[in-house]
Amino acid sequence: MKKTSSYKVVLIVIGIIIAVTLGTVFMFNSFPNKAIALDEKVQSAMSDIKVQEKARYDTVYNLADCVKNYDKHEAETLENLAESMSAGKSTVEDVQTVLSAVTYSYPELKSDGNYQKFMDTLTLTERTIAEYRETYNKHVDLQDILPEISTEVYLVYDGL
Repeated sequence: MKKTSSYKVVLIVIGIIIAVTLGTVFMFNSFPNKAIALDEKVQSAMSDIKVQEKARYDTVYNLADCVKNYDKHEAETLENLAESMSAGKSTVEDVQTVLSAVTYSYPELKSDGNYQKFMDTLTLTERTIAEYRETYNKHVDLQDILPEISTEVYLVYDGL
């Protein structure tokens, strides 16, 4: 009885040693994969930020163009009004006709709606950039949690 009992203890100890050894090997071999995956997440998050910054640049450019055209139209309208008033035709009916024309032309301006649309798009883009930067920072923080040994050391160890 004593012999089978010590035989079982030896098998259990050997099994535990093998399990710990395999666990350690699998854990050590998974570090490069985790490091590479985290590095890919960081690169992807940075790419997302760059895409949104490009969208912001385009939106700002379109917004500036819209405002410039809107200001140009407004200046032309006011110049026409000033010219007709200074031309000596400043009767009440003429001024009223010009003011009515100006009033009716303003609601039809599409620049005003475009301006608001671009402002909304710019606000949304800024929020999206902030979210992507937050995601990027989280991934960088996770990457910093890994041991100080770099991915290259793991890859050299694995022979890659």
